[in-house]
Amino acid sequence: MSQSPMRESPKRDSPMRETADAAPRVDRPASGPKVRAAKSKIAAVVLVCAKCQKRQGVAKRAVRDLIKRGLKRGHPKRKVRIVETGCLGPCPKRALAVATGASLASGRILLLDPAATPDDAVATILPDFSPKAALARSLAIPAGRPSGA
Repeated sequence: MSQSPMRESPKRDSPMRETADAAPRVDRPASGPKVRAAKSKIAAVVLVCAKCQKRQGVAKRAVRDLIKRGLKRGHPKRKVRIVETGCLGPCPKRALAVATGASLASGRILLLDPAATPDDAVATILPDFSPKAALARSLAIPAGRPSGA
């Protein structure tokens, strides 16, 4: 049996490697996978706790249908993806735990009344922050107050 001579590998102790013709070069570690982004027509993602739905006796896709109905009335062009997930953390006794990207960014979970109307559900989950909506809220006359004083 003959033994083949062992090949010597170049020393890799220093990050600097010199080549014969060029200036010293710094070895860089290989970068991870590149992430690319794509356009989407979805304006928001809403997470609904399936466990809360079951505890409240709400049908499996009832909250999804409720939000979609409210969006069709008030915001027909706004596309929202509604996803039923596992437990979101808080387990309210008489409400559903719901989260959006904006609520999670602020560290909040929204609690939705299961008996809410479609318009109330959309207003709670996806508030309208446009300048026209703010103007309409500020000009609204509270109920029970006379408009002349």
